[in-house]
Amino acid sequence: QLNRLLAVGEAVWFGEFNSAKLHVYSPNWNYYNATAVQNPTPGDPGAILVEATRTWVGSGAGLAKFENNAWSYRPIPNNTTAVTSIVRGVDNLLYLATQGRGLYSYDGNVTFDQQTTGNGLPSDDLRDLLVDQDGKLWVATSAGLALRGTNYWLSFTAENSGLASNDLTSLTLDGSGRIWIATAQNGISIFDPNAGGAEAWSAQSVADGLPALQAQALTTEPSGAVWAGTAAGLARWNPEDARGTP
Repeated sequence: QLNRLLAVGEAVWFGEFNSAKLHVYSPNWNYYNATAVQNPTPGDPGAILVEATRTWVGSGAGLAKFENNAWSYRPIPNNTTAVTSIVRGVDNLLYLATQGRGLYSYDGNVTFDQQTTGNGLPSDDLRDLLVDQDGKLWVATSAGLALRGTNYWLSFTAENSGLASNDLTSLTLDGSGRIWIATAQNGISIFDPNAGGAEAWSAQSVADGLPALQAQALTTEPSGAVWAGTAAGLARWNPEDARGTP
C-alpha cells in the first residue's frame, strides 16, 4: 500500500503506507528506509516536494532532505504528527502542513516558525497547501479554508462563503487561476479570486461528472485540465468543455 506518490519528470517517488520506506524510480529503482533518511524515530513517509537540486520528504513527525545524493533529517519542534503537505513560498521559505500541529515555516537551515489556531488558522489539522498565481498561500483544513495575509489569516467556511463543506482534503489551481477545493463528503468547491460575490464560487458534483462526492485528491496537468481522485474512481475535468469525464 502507498501513502504518497509524486511524479516529476522521469522520476516517480513512492512512500509506503504504515512503513518508514521510500522508493524512487528514475528509471531504475532506489530504496530508502528510515535509517537511510537519518530519521531516528521512524514514521510513514508523508508529503513530498521535489525541487531542482533537492527533495524534501515528511518523515514521521520530522523533515528529511535528499541533496547531493545524501539524506539529512531535522525534527520539527513541538510536532508529533504527520507532515501532510510541503510547498515553497514566494518568500523562499518552506511551508509544512501537519496533521495536528498547524503550519510551520522553515528557512531550510535552522529556524522553524509555527502557526496554529492561536494565530488565526481555523484548525490545526491541515490537509493541503497551495501557492496561487499571485504568490498567496492557501491552507485546506478540517474546519475550512484559510488565506494567509500580512500578519493575519482570512478564513472561508461553509457558513461565510460558498464553500460546500468545512472538511477539506486537497487543493489545486486550474489554468485560469481558480482554486479547486476537494471536500470529504460534498464534492468540489471552486473559488475564483478575480470574481466578486456569489460569482466567485462554483461547484462540481456527481451531476457534473464526479464519480462520487467524496473527493480525496486533486492535481492539474500542464494543459489546465484538473484530475480528481474520489471514493469511486478518478475523473478529469476538461477546460475546453467544462465538464468532468470519469
